[in-house]
Amino acid sequence: MRASSTRPPPRASSYYVIRQGDAYGLNLASGYWLDAEEFESLVTKANLLVDRSPAEAMDLYSRGFELYEGDYLACAPYEDWCSAERERLFSLYLRSSSRLAKMLAAAERYDECIAVAEKILTRDDCWEEAYRLLMFCHARLGSRSAAARAFERCTERLANGLSVSPMPSTVRLYQQILQHVGDRVELA
Repeated sequence: MRASSTRPPPRASSYYVIRQGDAYGLNLASGYWLDAEEFESLVTKANLLVDRSPAEAMDLYSRGFELYEGDYLACAPYEDWCSAERERLFSLYLRSSSRLAKMLAAAERYDECIAVAEKILTRDDCWEEAYRLLMFCHARLGSRSAAARAFERCTERLANGLSVSPMPSTVRLYQQILQHVGDRVELA
């Protein structure tokens, strides 16, 4: 005796996969949850709350970043069909992470800002704004040597990775750090 199969017959419609013309996608009504979609939703909500409710915005950003574990469909790094979405989500991650780090710095939560800036740099070691945030926070915490190391790291990575020098705003911040005590350093 054969056990009956619960699989649908060949060419039958699927509840989980939908087809529109030549394109296929997941039927979100089926109960699937997509981390990329939730990440984007949380970041979008946070962006809307930045001015009205900074604490809530920072919480939403943090929850969104917990979902961002790396490149979108990293298992298909050379597939053209997903490269635009990969770049879009990566850019959204970098911009939003920078926004969160700036908010943390403004709230004088320097250690948390440093942690976010370092995460940014693990994903893009030429993201100059992250270096400025590191420099600023280290200076505010009273460590000009750590701020100077961040500037040196920035200069090296930009030269090696992009063949460029730091932007004038980064150089001005570095000079300000060298000339002043940490509590008088301002992030431009």
